[in-house]
Amino acid sequence: MTDTRSGAVGYVVQETSDGLLLRPLTAGEEWQVPPDLARPATPAEVAAALADT
Repeated sequence: MTDTRSGAVGYVVQETSDGLLLRPLTAGEEWQVPPDLARPATPAEVAAALADT
């Protein structure tokens, strides 16, 4: 998923009443994103996120 506020890419680890809890594809802290501000990541976004290690 892509957080449209920041462009950060992560995968959903939990759905909460406030939105989605995302974990980055690489090292980093989990973060909360409202569901209306998250969308599926494109292949290019995933590749860029994985290259940022």
